[in-house]
Amino acid sequence: MAEVTVSMNIYNGMPYLPEAVESIRNQTLQDIEIFLVNDGSTDGSREYLDSLTDPRIRVFHQENSGTAVASNLAIEHCQTPFIARMDADDVALPNRIEVQLDYMKRHPEVGMAGTQAAWLGPNSVGDSIKLPTTHEAIWKALVDGHHAMVHATLMMRIEVIRGVGGYWSIPKLDDDTDMMLRMGEVSKLANIDQTLYHYRILQGSLSGAGMKRVRFSYEYSIELSRRRLAGLPSITPEEFAQTRDSRPLWRKLYAPIDIHARCQYRMATEEIFGGKQIRGRMRLAWAALCSPRLTIQRLKRMMRTTSPQT
Repeated sequence: MAEVTVSMNIYNGMPYLPEAVESIRNQTLQDIEIFLVNDGSTDGSREYLDSLTDPRIRVFHQENSGTAVASNLAIEHCQTPFIARMDADDVALPNRIEVQLDYMKRHPEVGMAGTQAAWLGPNSVGDSIKLPTTHEAIWKALVDGHHAMVHATLMMRIEVIRGVGGYWSIPKLDDDTDMMLRMGEVSKLANIDQTLYHYRILQGSLSGAGMKRVRFSYEYSIELSRRRLAGLPSITPEEFAQTRDSRPLWRKLYAPIDIHARCQYRMATEEIFGGKQIRGRMRLAWAALCSPRLTIQRLKRMMRTTSPQT
């Protein structure tokens, strides 16, 4: 009997969707279930999904309702002890699921484990981005607002993710950080120190407005976690936005600069792995001028990923 369900949310996943699905179908651990949740795609993804005949695959179609609804649908229908995430435009290395399942079996205290991941560009693959591996380091990174786990690499114990309520369903807010924090409040978190995932960088995948939404979601998630651990009542996104509006003037002025620098960093990564090395490095230098603090945080990571592998 299968022990792992791999869950993938799809919204207009072409042309990368077939490669992502095949990377899961061709895992060294073959006894798995695969849930493919089509979130109202309009680009041919539905037709591709309906053409699949692998008996391990179960396809769900829903109206476009967002990633949280799609994720919770998979959690609801999962009948295996573990559920693993996968994005529709990425590539899982062949032994990813086997390695993660073995790790979870050997570490019963761990409720959720990710892996190291490498950037995947149109022309090259970078080295691992070197995420923290211990619960303490991951938790500190999360509550400090830093990148701690790649959501698409995660494997979770189904009873734990159900126990924390799955993913929130707050419109227009990202849901993964809140889930990670709630999982970390009740179980240990870990990142396996092996690169088992290639995370695709797409041109223009995150705009300034998108980055602003991501940062608000992150900060709101952290505040909710702080309140839970302190025994304080929850607050709505609107109430949290009001508290942010009362921040010191210098923080308000710095916020759009920080958002701009983060977008420039993301675009620089896209360009470096898209064969535009000079432009990418120039953009990286501009990001450093805009936000030296952010650059110091990310410089070591970028230095590890600016030597593309062809």
